Amino acid sequence: MNQSSGGVAEPASGEESKSDSDATDGELHRTCRICYSAEFQDGMGAFLRPTPCNCAGNRSAVHETCLRRWQTIARRNRQWAAGAVCHACDSPYTVNLVEAGEKQPVGILGGTGLVGRALAAALTEHPIYSLGPVLGSPQTVGSKLADVWRKKEQALEDHYGSAIWQAKPCPTSLEGVKVSSVEDLLRSNVKYVISAIAPSLGHIEDALQEAGIAVFSISPHARQVRRNPLVVPEVNGDALLHALSKSVEDDDETIPLVKSPNCVSCGVSVVLKALDDAYGVVGVSITTFQALSGRGDAKYDPELVVGNVYPLRNTVERTDEYQRKELMRIFPLLKRCAVSAHRVPVQNGHFVDLKLQTKRPVTTKAEVKRILRDFAPLAGLGLPSMPDRPIVVLDEVGRPRPRLDSDYEGGMAVCVGNVHCNDGFFDVTLSLCVNNVVRGAWGAALLNLELYDLHVRPLVARISAKQKQLGGTARDAVREASAFLEEKSRMKPSPHWDVLLRWASSIDSASSLRERSDSEIQRFGVGPWEDESPTCIDTAIKRDAPS
Repeated sequence: MNQSSGGVAEPASGEESKSDSDATDGELHRTCRICYSAEFQDGMGAFLRPTPCNCAGNRSAVHETCLRRWQTIARRNRQWAAGAVCHACDSPYTVNLVEAGEKQPVGILGGTGLVGRALAAALTEHPIYSLGPVLGSPQTVGSKLADVWRKKEQALEDHYGSAIWQAKPCPTSLEGVKVSSVEDLLRSNVKYVISAIAPSLGHIEDALQEAGIAVFSISPHARQVRRNPLVVPEVNGDALLHALSKSVEDDDETIPLVKSPNCVSCGVSVVLKALDDAYGVVGVSITTFQALSGRGDAKYDPELVVGNVYPLRNTVERTDEYQRKELMRIFPLLKRCAVSAHRVPVQNGHFVDLKLQTKRPVTTKAEVKRILRDFAPLAGLGLPSMPDRPIVVLDEVGRPRPRLDSDYEGGMAVCVGNVHCNDGFFDVTLSLCVNNVVRGAWGAALLNLELYDLHVRPLVARISAKQKQLGGTARDAVREASAFLEEKSRMKPSPHWDVLLRWASSIDSASSLRERSDSEIQRFGVGPWEDESPTCIDTAIKRDAPS
């Protein structure tokens, strides 16, 4: 296994075999040196021809899709040499697929709504993906998205008044985009869709999943259905792998329907995860003051919200109930969770008062701030939407504020301030602000898509192919990887994706995926283990040992 800095690795197959010229098709069983799949298997496409480097024989085989992904991750991590040079033969690649290749189109469900419009604008500037079909209501099909954008933004400004709501201009990049239908989407052959659709239309998500399109959704539809992973990448990104391990078939790739939680939960869970890893959070009290845009284009009666605070408990939105259920699902060891939600006359940015009770003692406020600032579990994975600082901590008095602090890191950072410790009842109290349209909506779904597309899907393909070579099944392979990550996450806080990827990259030299000693695992930076319980690897070895 070859490893570069920053957790980016390009696996290479074992010893070089016969060259292409010395072997017949029957003698040479070519598999991609990155994902271990054969040509056109597992949805990976064709091998690059001619070989993009000086490798020969089996080692020369590499899918265009795999090499593009490898170069994309390297470029994102600013490892220019790593993306330009083959680690197997040390020769420069003859192609740069990141710059020359076409971007992957991504469709949008609910593309004419407030969140969908913002997502469409973001996809026009994304380094990996492009804007695919934009779906809206039947009344808008065929209309220009720009016209729909201007009409809806102006309607919101007129409804609430310019002092509260300021219409956002439509980007010039969307001027020529027309609203599509579901039929247009199916004919486009897109692989991925991000959904911001109304809950009443959620059946369209299920239909697209059945049609073989992976859906990454922020819609409340089926958000509490257990088979649909509820994912915040920094918190429980491994849920993507766990979900596949439960449903993958021997020869079929599972098409996921991945859910993002409520906009408040997206921001709160990132902060909770950082503090839970350090102190063990057992109880949480959450009071939210949510912007008008949290309801999308749906309009409140101005008399209820303009100049007022509108409590959401027992309303049709059921916001507090949903947030509590989502956080209890994401943090299953959380014993107490109370949520109180309110709507306030702010255009964008949810403000949250967060109070925590912890298992382990909290020493100083400075320590809490350091833990929050250092939290970056996805660093080095090369996800374009991942902010350099997932949590921004402000020391100024009277911060954060929605109007000032909602747009850090392009709206993807959670902004924290007003930190206090040991106030006599709660161990930690703080205030946070989350951009409900970006981090709390389309940004969360896009980050889930990037994690799945750049890491989870190729990882599953890689280990499944190897397991099949060893006489096992794809289901066995994915379950093994899932068990490894689950055990690792239990032993040490946070999902360590770099460790999992390096572990999976080494399987080419193993006669079995379960041949992993503690010393070998520690070589990948996993150990030492923090308790005395056996690792999943130890357990598996004992299980498979002859009686």
